[in-house]
Amino acid sequence: MGYIHSILAYSGADPEDQSRCCQDLALAGGTLIDLGDCALTLICLEGSLWLTRDGDSEDYIVKCGQRLEVRPGDKAVANALGASRIRLVSGRPAKYSLNCSRAR
Repeated sequence: MGYIHSILAYSGADPEDQSRCCQDLALAGGTLIDLGDCALTLICLEGSLWLTRDGDSEDYIVKCGQRLEVRPGDKAVANALGASRIRLVSGRPAKYSLNCSRAR
């Protein structure tokens, strides 16, 4: 069973702070990350993740080299599908971007 982590605990990010900061994380397979509801970009550096967002009928698979922008209020959770490395860039994204695969 994986562990649930909060992105705010890793980055020290304040959801009201609009500056951007970056955090790289190594995740064991099965690790769950609560991305909260602040704006950030999730970039998969190695491995792959399953991501779901509250209110979105689609789930997403983010593979190595892909990214997904999480909008303010999305309340997203990611699950490492195996050993993975991710980069989280907090702050307001320049625009909504989706560069990942929809889960089937």
